[in-house]
Amino acid sequence: MMEQYQCYVLEEEEQLKGFLLTSAALDEGEILKIGVMPEERGRSCGGSLLLAAFEQWKKQGVESVFLEVRDSNQAARRLYEKLGFEKLGIRKRYYSHPTEDALIYRKVIR
Repeated sequence: MMEQYQCYVLEEEEQLKGFLLTSAALDEGEILKIGVMPEERGRSCGGSLLLAAFEQWKKQGVESVFLEVRDSNQAARRLYEKLGFEKLGIRKRYYSHPTEDALIYRKVIR
């Protein structure tokens, strides 16, 4: 049975480094939220969390993973693209405070 929601946590010596919240239904997965402590950014924490999720999704039969990211979040976009995500489209004015477009990304996993 496939778990609909998964939470991944990256800790070292009981200190939180990052987390990832995902969902899955049938053959599709979604990245709902990812966060890395500011002092841990650029140290592969986000990538490690995502790779763990990809492995779990492969076991569950997930074939495609989707996410939305702020257009201005260059660091996250670089990470996603490095891991094989491709931009599919734009959701205009998706985010508020400040108002900003969301970019929709997809990754095919096998």
